[in-house]
Order: sequence, then C-alpha cells, then structure tokens
Amino acid sequence: PSGAGKSTISRLLFRFYDVQGGQVLIDGQDIRDVTQESLRAVLGMVPQDTVLFNDTIAYNIRYGRIGASEEEVRKAAELAQIGPFIDKLPEGYKSMVGE
Repeated sequence: PSGAGKSTISRLLFRFYDVQGGQVLIDGQDIRDVTQESLRAVLGMVPQDTVLFNDTIAYNIRYGRIGASEEEVRKAAELAQIGPFIDKLPEGYKSMVGE
C-alpha cells in the first residue's frame, strides 16, 4: 500500500542514507558495518520508475555491475532481448541515451 515505507526500506538497505534510530540487520549483521559495494553485490532492487542516465547504452547496462566486461554487457543485452536492436544503431553500445 501507498505510504507503507517500501521506498524507505529499500533506500536503507542500499545505504542511500543510514539509519538514524535503531538498526537494520541482515542475518544478524548491522548494515552500517557493511560497505555499499558489498551490499550491492548481494542485493538486487527493481525500482518502480525506469531511469536512463545521460550516457552510453553500455554505461546504462553496466550500471548494475560497474566492473562488467564488454562481453558481459553484450550478454546482458542479449538476455534482455535488446542486443539486435543495439547492434543496428550507428554507434551500437556507444550510442548516447538519457534525458
């Protein structure tokens, strides 16, 4: 339901901001003691709104895993069934998208 705190808990889990009172525990471990990088390596989130960063298609795909190789980016695009479309673009994965 609206106003139940879904967005707030997701922001806390991903440490977009830290807990001001009490604590958030995952398997008994306070998330304030865990790096954002570690949390994001084991947690996934699908936001309600889609976001395209003002950058390349490759950057936007890689956003979910910054260290992804070019081959991994291409595989992700293929799995999402958008690879053939990207390949037809004049600049392919280097095409700029966003607002």
